Amino acid sequence: MPRGTIRTILALGFLGGLAGGLIRAVASLTSQKHLSLGRLRLAWITLVDGLDKGILRGLAAALVLIAAGAVVRFVWKKAVAPYWQLELRTVKSPAAFRVFRGPLSRIRHAAASFVRSVTGPSSGIPRIPLALGWIFLAMTVAVPILERIAPPRGPNVLLVVADALRPDHLGCYGSTAGLSPNIDRAAADSLVFNRAMSSAPWTKPSVGSLMTSLYPREHGAYFFYDILPPSVLTLAEAFRDKGYATIGIQKNGCLSPGYGFEQGFEAYVDTTRDSEADMLRILERRIKRAGRRPFFAYIHYMNTHVPYTSGETIDSKFTPGSDTGIDIRILTRLGLSDGDKDRIRGFYGKAVAAFDGHFGAILAMLRERGIEDDTVVVLTSDHGEELWDHGDFEHCHTLYNELLHVPLLVRAPSKLPARRVSAWVQHLDLYPFLLGLAGIDGSEGIRGRDFLPDLSAQAFPENREFFFEGLLYGPARTAILRGDWKLIDNQGETSPKALTLLGPMTPYWPAPNRPPFELYDLGADPKELRNVAETHPDIVRDLKRRLDLFKSSGFGVPTASSRKLSKEEKDKLRSLGYFK
Repeated sequence: MPRGTIRTILALGFLGGLAGGLIRAVASLTSQKHLSLGRLRLAWITLVDGLDKGILRGLAAALVLIAAGAVVRFVWKKAVAPYWQLELRTVKSPAAFRVFRGPLSRIRHAAASFVRSVTGPSSGIPRIPLALGWIFLAMTVAVPILERIAPPRGPNVLLVVADALRPDHLGCYGSTAGLSPNIDRAAADSLVFNRAMSSAPWTKPSVGSLMTSLYPREHGAYFFYDILPPSVLTLAEAFRDKGYATIGIQKNGCLSPGYGFEQGFEAYVDTTRDSEADMLRILERRIKRAGRRPFFAYIHYMNTHVPYTSGETIDSKFTPGSDTGIDIRILTRLGLSDGDKDRIRGFYGKAVAAFDGHFGAILAMLRERGIEDDTVVVLTSDHGEELWDHGDFEHCHTLYNELLHVPLLVRAPSKLPARRVSAWVQHLDLYPFLLGLAGIDGSEGIRGRDFLPDLSAQAFPENREFFFEGLLYGPARTAILRGDWKLIDNQGETSPKALTLLGPMTPYWPAPNRPPFELYDLGADPKELRNVAETHPDIVRDLKRRLDLFKSSGFGVPTASSRKLSKEEKDKLRSLGYFK
């Protein structure tokens, strides 16, 4: 193929990719709030990323076209032309070919003229694509180079999430089973929050709240197929806007790329098929690649989620061919014995011990790299796990505390003293708190409260209100916690997006008949076994009014968008017990 033709095709591919990337980048900036919030670095990154992908696509298409043209030309000259006595640049073609030769030639010359008109003379490399290429290259490398020359100041932040980890199985929260020696040692020089709460009883809405400091109805990732919208500003985006290297490593299919949780992460690695040892190697490699830049890393483990992986999984003993929580819930209704329940609790305990080993390996890696004292390490869970506390199994289905109470440890020896905090806090508070530790302002447009000033003053606000929602199974429920009083409203309707608790067997076991409201005094009844709504009607009315105000106000519900799952994704999530 003539060099001039190759240059023409490459120039068209470059310009087409540049235009397409610019259109996509502008569309992304329009859907986000980066410019309105003054997050200029994030807006710049979005623009460069859009141009990068667009130009790569355009050049890839051009190269494919050039390769295809070369193949067609070769086949024509070697296999077709000798038999038809044709040559590409002769006029000896049959009439049928001469019909197309004129229009095709005019199209080619028109394209060449267009390219020359916008790029300059055809000899050498076209001027405008070359100039645009250098500008694009400068945009791509300028920010990383500046960040390495003058990295931002601030501590490293490592957020470790253990899926479905109950606090009462850890020694630092009172367990005597000896399952968590590494966590307990870390707790000895950490802030330990005795009464930390999630905002929802399952992963997607809970992690959405943790990453945005908004309640599920406000960030929009409420049901199984929902996507975290680009209009919310995530914790990773807030760190990246200040020059942090941002690393996400997760193992839960609900958070796979495509659901929006990758927003703000330079690297977001889905490790659903990898081992925990692989996760640690990926984390260490990414930390090393960050160089002198401080990093924000989020790593999400699945040991303590069904099927409770610790070398021997729960499904090998109790489920007929599939490792799902639905099977255990069905067996519960068929009369699962107390002995079998204890054996399943034993599997869960082994999974806790397995995760403790992985957590210890993370701390050892930080120590070996000499950055342990420069890294704020946060350990929490996205939600709890029911082990028949209220007669059922797993999570997603109630708003009782066994599904909402989570461990929360913050280890920062050079910044925070070791102490226990008995005040109520919620996942939403981690967003402003961690940004505050890094000297970053993150107070705009969020629900959470930075409790660093409260720690300094040794006084937390009394009667603060916390809200809970986001059931995956059955009718919607909401709850409010104020002081030690907790009200659960059971009067919600069933969304068409909700899943069924027992899969196809749900119609054979009607849902329990719950009262409209449940009121618990958590100071006197922390396990929520005595509903005192009838004896405290004034408290019910007051909390109901506050709950209704929360439902009607909020920060605005984003337009919910969803995506379909591939067969592979369905298989992953089915193995986690979400549906059959």
